[in-house]
Amino acid sequence: MSEVQGQLEINLAKIGRTADVVCLVRGAEESDPAFTDMLNAALLDTGKAVLVTPSGHKVQPFQSVAIAWNGSREAARAVALAMPMLEVAKTVTILAGTSDYLTPEDVTAFADSLKWHGVNAQTRLLSAKTDDLADHLQAQALDAGAQVLVLGAYSHSRLREFVFGGVTDDIIRGSQMPVLMAH
Repeated sequence: MSEVQGQLEINLAKIGRTADVVCLVRGAEESDPAFTDMLNAALLDTGKAVLVTPSGHKVQPFQSVAIAWNGSREAARAVALAMPMLEVAKTVTILAGTSDYLTPEDVTAFADSLKWHGVNAQTRLLSAKTDDLADHLQAQALDAGAQVLVLGAYSHSRLREFVFGGVTDDIIRGSQMPVLMAH
């Protein structure tokens, strides 16, 4: 590849559209504006899955995957983009917080849809009313032995997440494991 000059985020968005997955390593600093700009360009402007790994994390081939399922369009897109990985994973665990919007029957229907692709996923129903859903999701994923968490990014508007906070930003800032996201 030849050298590219210009604004990094614009170049990432353009080149990222030709990639299968855009990979970013989150630095040790919790708040890095340059990383946030790169991540937003990758998530919002490429149309591709984005894999974010914590600094210093050695990535191995993923054999165990967890899916954070909330029934949103963004979660469905992340799962669709992760399907090649899901189809070869030895274990897949669906982590779903049930509510009036997402019932246990909805989660079962989602698990059944994965079976059409040969993915035999186990489900874990979680309480969506926890104080720190991001930490709870990651703890459950790690407890299931997952090496990566698949997550729909920014299911709420960016403004709402900026004002009230959101799971996506919490996971990005404090990820303990690789996270594959899509918007």
